[in-house]
Parts: sequence; C-alpha cells; structure tokens
Amino acid sequence: MGQSPAEIRAFIDGYESGKTARELAAAVGVSRQTVVRHLKVQGVAMRRQPLTVEKAKRAIALYEQGWSLADVGDALDRPATAIHDVLERAGIPRRDTHGRMR
Repeated sequence: MGQSPAEIRAFIDGYESGKTARELAAAVGVSRQTVVRHLKVQGVAMRRQPLTVEKAKRAIALYEQGWSLADVGDALDRPATAIHDVLERAGIPRRDTHGRMR
C-alpha cells in the first residue's frame, strides 16, 4: 500500500526531528524498510550509515599515516567514534592521546 504525501512528509519531519525509522514505521503500521525507502527517495540524509569499503580503507590509511581519530572523522564527515569502530573491526591498534600505541 502506498503512502500519501502527508504520510511521507510526516516520515521526513519525524526523522529529521530525531525519531528512528523503526519508530515512524511502528506508528503507522508499515515496515522500517518502507520508511527508509521513502526517506531516501526524498533525499533525506540517513543517520548511522556504515562507511563504504572505500571510505573505511581511506580511514585506515589516514590513521596509519598518523592522523587522529577526530581528524580522520572530519575528513570523511563522520564522528570519531565511527572511525574508532572501523579500526576496531579491522584489528588496527589505536594510539593514546599522546600518539603512543596502546
């Protein structure tokens, strides 16, 4: 069943105000994927999207060149915590705040 323009607008407004796609879907009885599809079609920037393989490789390369987590995150427009997670999954040892390996 298709959603009305008003329902789609409600998805967008709700998502941009901080609600999750799952919460929005439950409120109207559709799947999360339906909400996400509508948001993407409307060009809404999605939160918490994983880095692409290419960006993950770039994050690792920059970090290994000595960049900080924050600087890598800024370069890739992601929070430092997302970069930390990429490094963790890749088994890359992190440095402390003074640049020493942990």
